[in-house]
Amino acid sequence: MYQTVGQNVGNYIGEFLEYDEKINSNFPSSYMCIRFLFDVWKPLKKIKKIKKPRGESKEVSVKCET
Repeated sequence: MYQTVGQNVGNYIGEFLEYDEKINSNFPSSYMCIRFLFDVWKPLKKIKKIKKPRGESKEVSVKCET
């Protein structure tokens, strides 16, 4: 999990604000924590397709905590 991926996902949903390095650097995990600003009157985008360095694509799901 890289900060650039978090920034891309955050900017896709709304406006990227912050990436939590403490949670994501301790051990490999299947999630990352980012903070972003978005319009609550619009539906939350729940899936983002990203490209891996080798050219492969992967879909990531987005879940929001308040």
